[in-house]
Parts: sequence; structure tokens; C-alpha cells
Amino acid sequence: ASDPLVHKALLLMQQRLDSPFSIGQIAHQLKVGKRRLERRFRAAVGRSPLVAFTELRLALARHLLEHTDKSVASIASESGFCDSSHLGRTFRRRFAVTPLEFRRTACRPGIVV
Repeated sequence: ASDPLVHKALLLMQQRLDSPFSIGQIAHQLKVGKRRLERRFRAAVGRSPLVAFTELRLALARHLLEHTDKSVASIASESGFCDSSHLGRTFRRRFAVTPLEFRRTACRPGIVV
């Protein structure tokens, strides 16, 4: 992101994927108001900080599903979801498949999820 505040927020999010901060906590850490951070975030990346944070956590979960043999529960914890059910619901909403379905099809060539 070209906005330095948004860039710093994204870095904080990436550092805290396993134990996510609330957007209010991120704003406090950056010494700005929550609403100001949300407006700047939308202007810079076209989405809310919460959506961007969730996307980062899902990207980590997807990577771990594809490249490790860790359990879904372990991946959920490592990517900042409270449990495997929460990861499963969020993953399905975003990718239209469950984490296990994704893992089964991830290594097949020609299948894009």
C-alpha cells in the first residue's frame, strides 16, 4: 500500500496472524483512531482492515493446507482462527470448499480453487 499508515497496519497484521489484534488494537498501536484507520485503509486498498486481515489469515491457512500435513485444527490455531469450525466456515465462504476438500484437490493439476 502506498499509504504509510496502511502499510504499517498491514505489517502489524502479518506479524500477528496467529493471535490477531482487533482493528481497535491495531489503531491504538499506531496511535490513530479506529475510524481514521478504516477510512485510510478503504481508500488505499479498497477494503476494510477486517476483510484484509481475514484474507491474510486465509492465505496462510491455504498455504499450510497445501504444503504441510498439519491437522486442520492446528492450521486454524496457527492462522488465528479460534477453532477448526471457524476456519471451515470462513474458508468455505471465501473459496466455496472446505479446508479438507481444498487439501484433497490442491495437488491435482488443472484444478483452480
